Amino acid sequence: KRAYPYNALQDEVIRPMAKDGKVHLGDRDITKVIVFINSVDKIMQIVKECKLDRDEVALICGDNSRNSYKIRNYNTLDDPYHLPKYTFVTSSGFQGIDLVDAEAMNVVVSNTGKSYQMVDLNTDLIQATSRQRDKSNPNFNRFVYIYDQSPFGEKTEEDLITEMDAVHQRIEDNCETLKKMDKLSREYTS
Repeated sequence: KRAYPYNALQDEVIRPMAKDGKVHLGDRDITKVIVFINSVDKIMQIVKECKLDRDEVALICGDNSRNSYKIRNYNTLDDPYHLPKYTFVTSSGFQGIDLVDAEAMNVVVSNTGKSYQMVDLNTDLIQATSRQRDKSNPNFNRFVYIYDQSPFGEKTEEDLITEMDAVHQRIEDNCETLKKMDKLSREYTS
């Protein structure tokens, strides 16, 4: 929980990685991140303010002329099996994409001050954090959630952790269901 979630992302994750090649989060040293932010403008502001090398950045966002203009001179992610150091994803990539990386940590940022930049706990967070498909990644079932407090009202940190645990369990259940469906599909087509 941070008063200014985007500043926290920059100061506590992005800049340390850019300076030292890694950042210590929880009990892990992280060298790559998949950052879910629902604003192309904010992503580009962060990339420019942190002076990230263009070759270390890729974006997944809605394919339209407005976004193309905003992200000009930066790469869109073409190969979900070869992620750069910093992969930024807007809500257009919260569903329906698979990202495969052996080391990246998912980081989800929610700014509740603007409804279009807020990440909904019940849908968006689940979708975003389940994009990582490499089960060998030591961060497969982990993510960092940076948010400001306003929409959570009077909920205690314990209540929020309980909600996050429930989301985590739903993600695990969804992964198990997908695994079973994949197995059935392979058996059916054999």
